[in-house]
Amino acid sequence: MTRPLAVICFCLLSCLATGQGASAADDPGRGETSAGGPASGQEPWQGPTFSCGDGCLGHFFPGGSPYPPHLADPHRPGFGMEHLSYTKTAIPDASAERLNVKVGGIFGLVGISSSEHSGRLLQLGFIGAYDGLYDVRKQLDAIGWDGDYGLELSGRWSQALGGMLSLHHRSSHLGDEYIQRTGRKRIGYTREEISGGVSVAPFEGWHLYGEAGWGAWLGNRSVMKPWRLEGGVECQSPQKYLGNRVGYYAAFDTTSMEERDWRGDLALQAGLYMRSFGRLWRLGGGFYHGRPTVDEFFTATEEYLNVGFWMEW
Repeated sequence: MTRPLAVICFCLLSCLATGQGASAADDPGRGETSAGGPASGQEPWQGPTFSCGDGCLGHFFPGGSPYPPHLADPHRPGFGMEHLSYTKTAIPDASAERLNVKVGGIFGLVGISSSEHSGRLLQLGFIGAYDGLYDVRKQLDAIGWDGDYGLELSGRWSQALGGMLSLHHRSSHLGDEYIQRTGRKRIGYTREEISGGVSVAPFEGWHLYGEAGWGAWLGNRSVMKPWRLEGGVECQSPQKYLGNRVGYYAAFDTTSMEERDWRGDLALQAGLYMRSFGRLWRLGGGFYHGRPTVDEFFTATEEYLNVGFWMEW
């Protein structure tokens, strides 16, 4: 039987141990954004630097991203744990109380910035993540899990405008316990996607984005189709609570996929955020209506309320 709590506790301790030991509030050189900056609130560059020419500064292993993560999207690569209480279930022989465990994210490899135009940033990142779904009422048996890896090239041309291009592999798997109990076989959901997106921050603390993806290679063409569209809006307050360390946020995300006949997946999330140990942490909850987080069941539509915590690299 898989024990997701042990996995996430180990990863949590590891990231704390490798953190820089101070919150961004204690270090004015990190975590500060100007009006219209990314909704994540993180300064993209942390790490060793090198010169790449006149007016050009390079960065190894930068933290954060010029293209902010989609906070409400339950399918995005990330790090966290959520308790899901379902109001509508569609996965056979799965209970209405589940645990979703996310380990990983998008990790900066190298970035370039301009000393003359601080808003113009370019970064190459590695996508690596595990997303597992566990049945709370069946001894935390694994229902399934998805694995992600790929490369993302992201940039910010001004404090208000950013973009992204990525090559992303996602494969979905069923849990051993679920297979033994139900006899269900994999449909072979594997997706190699090329995607692009634009991020706009029209006002301080607000962030809007639009994204399109095309499945260049599909593992099961008899049921899978290539196109995906996604968009959303997010807002985030300054850190002005509890000694200027805590702020609040709210996010909305919607995704439509050709293989689901363009039915809309809708996600809402709201909560609190703070910076500590060189990371940005979120505690919140929300509502979701759409395909399950395990894409082997992508034809199903479920609804749940969730509460959880997440960490941004």
